[in-house]
Amino acid sequence: MGKFTLSYNLTIKYHQRGFPITQDLFQLALNITDPWFISNIDFNVESKRLDVYIDFKKGSTFSYEFYI
Repeated sequence: MGKFTLSYNLTIKYHQRGFPITQDLFQLALNITDPWFISNIDFNVESKRLDVYIDFKKGSTFSYEFYI
């Protein structure tokens, strides 16, 4: 599988007790639809970094137009 990197500068505010960061929440917020899905989320408070990993279902096909 190829690697695709998409970077956003995000400021995340959360309650002192924290909040659940779920894959479903991010899929809705980022409008990620089938066959794409969020495979993992890694949030590091100390480094203020949020990594969202997006993948697609095995066997998915994608069409494209090629112009010469």
